[in-house]
Amino acid sequence: MVDKNFTNRLESNINNWLKDIRKVTQLEHLTQTGTTIQELNFWAQMEESLSLLKEQLASEEVQMVFAILKQSNKFRIVMQFNADTDIDPKLRVAKENNKGLKEIPIKAMLESETVEQIGPAIKKIFTALKRMRIQTGTQNYPLERLIELGQCVG
Repeated sequence: MVDKNFTNRLESNINNWLKDIRKVTQLEHLTQTGTTIQELNFWAQMEESLSLLKEQLASEEVQMVFAILKQSNKFRIVMQFNADTDIDPKLRVAKENNKGLKEIPIKAMLESETVEQIGPAIKKIFTALKRMRIQTGTQNYPLERLIELGQCVG
């Protein structure tokens, strides 16, 4: 039998982990106050952070903590933890958004040195935004957000 104080401390740590994970999964970037580059960076960092979290939660150490809690009849906290993290759905959104956003040729516009170069670069960006909208449909990257992203470019 595992010491009750020990399992209580583990349960407390799990609750703290859950709070920290929620802080990440509930992060939102406001396109109205940022730039296109910030939007691209936000989703790239979100995908990386969630992937790392998922990897850490699958680690042997964390799985051992869950096993101890289950053995101590505290399986409710493990079930709640798995249900409340929302890592997988948010990671799917981040990956899908990154897939579309990576196709936006923002560097071409930023590297433009003349007005003649900016026009075609902006046209390519808006073509990519349109293609992204068609590919993602209404699933994850909302039309309003695409419009705001386009306004950041234009």
